[in-house]
Amino acid sequence: MLFFSKKKIKTDSKVDKKTQPKRGDLAVTSKTKRQSTKIKKKTQTTNSGSVVSKKVPQKSTQKDKILKHATGLAYLSLTRPIITEKAMVLQEQGVYTFEVPINANKIMIKKAIKELYGFMPVRVNIIKSKGKRKRYGKSMGITKKRKKALVYLKKGEKIEFSKK
Repeated sequence: MLFFSKKKIKTDSKVDKKTQPKRGDLAVTSKTKRQSTKIKKKTQTTNSGSVVSKKVPQKSTQKDKILKHATGLAYLSLTRPIITEKAMVLQEQGVYTFEVPINANKIMIKKAIKELYGFMPVRVNIIKSKGKRKRYGKSMGITKKRKKALVYLKKGEKIEFSKK
């Protein structure tokens, strides 16, 4: 609120240089505030008194190492493959049908297929179906919404589903 105040603040002209913070000290305090970033800036003062800043990469944690080896979030993008008579006919033409979450989009599905099966899809179509009204005893209910993805692969590429 110093900007709007009418009172002037007196400053002492005789201030020890030892009590004032150095340029390097200010950078160190700002570094502690930004510890969430992956790359930290490390400041050093040279013999001539100039401040030099270097980018130092942060050490990877155990959690980061686990995420690198995992398949990522691909298993969240594909709920399950749909295996019906109609889907089997489409599989002969190179079109595979998957049930996907409601919030999944085409880009997420393409990346998930690439990570899990190793094939890059040519295109992805999405079919959204509303929940149907159904009677449960005396009360009426609604079945859940569904979203299907039709994944088109190149000729010669096949995804095999194992039966459990």
